[in-house]
Amino acid sequence: MASNTLDALRTLEQARLDRPGLRGLTLAWAAINAVQFVVWAAISVLTLHLGSPWWLWSFAIPGAALAGAWRFTSPNRQPIRS
Repeated sequence: MASNTLDALRTLEQARLDRPGLRGLTLAWAAINAVQFVVWAAISVLTLHLGSPWWLWSFAIPGAALAGAWRFTSPNRQPIRS
């Protein structure tokens, strides 16, 4: 049991190291969205009006694409069986 867990952890660590470009894109996406959220929150506080969350457009759509990229480029991905 412990051997399987260690093997799985090694595989996950190797997968993380094998995709530095995807990791960089994910970090950039998270940083950009954090800045946009802070700007939106500051505008909402300063104007005393909870405006529409425009930052969700750059959060949800690219986030879904990144999640798909992580999922479908995983070395542990099992083929779909019909």
